[in-house]
Amino acid sequence: MKYQTREFFSDLQRKICRAIEDVDGEAWILVDKWERKVAGEWQTYVMREGAVFENARVSFCAVDCLLPVVTAMKIELGEGRAFFETGVSLALHPRNPYAPTVHANLRYLERGQTGWFSGGAYLSPHYPIRIDAGHFHNTLKEACDKHSHRHYPFFKKWCDEYSLIKQGSDTPGGGGIFFDYLQGDMESLFPFVKDLGEAFLPAYLPIVQRRSCHNYGEREREFQLASREQRFDFNLAYGHWL
Repeated sequence: MKYQTREFFSDLQRKICRAIEDVDGEAWILVDKWERKVAGEWQTYVMREGAVFENARVSFCAVDCLLPVVTAMKIELGEGRAFFETGVSLALHPRNPYAPTVHANLRYLERGQTGWFSGGAYLSPHYPIRIDAGHFHNTLKEACDKHSHRHYPFFKKWCDEYSLIKQGSDTPGGGGIFFDYLQGDMESLFPFVKDLGEAFLPAYLPIVQRRSCHNYGEREREFQLASREQRFDFNLAYGHWL
């Protein structure tokens, strides 16, 4: 499972980067990369001041290590200090205020002999548009329904509770799905996670392409920047993955 997940997430990072580059026309910059024979690898690509994306980040990691004792005590599953994690995380901020920001994170983690998945995807519109939210959620739901019709409603509710009760607001035109400590038959759970990963681009890119030509002025731009700052402060306060 370590090898399979590592290869999938590495390929997923490349696929997402290529698609975004094709839409935007700007090239990525490799801002952070390290590779160690024992610990694994990490690489982060960033796009700044693009035509479509004002700021974008897509990261991949595969880390095999011994956890500090204090950190190991905080993890709910598994035993011992031997730990492995691999996955992709991203944050995409379009230039147009009518194009929603999106965050996503998919990971496989393993401690000792116990493995599990976590992650999700979340849409953050500055100006909620019903058709956009519907497309995003329906695409994720289709990926979930391939494996269980219980997945989408359960993971959507989990996302709402995890991210927004703390923030004290609802999800007009946004939201998504979230799951953590998802374990069981890895041979059936991994295809589910793979389908979610493959669903990200068709769930999000059509929205950006549709909204990037939307007219806007200084008022919308100022609101967009204020909204981003509020979300950033919230993430810092709660150590939030979104």
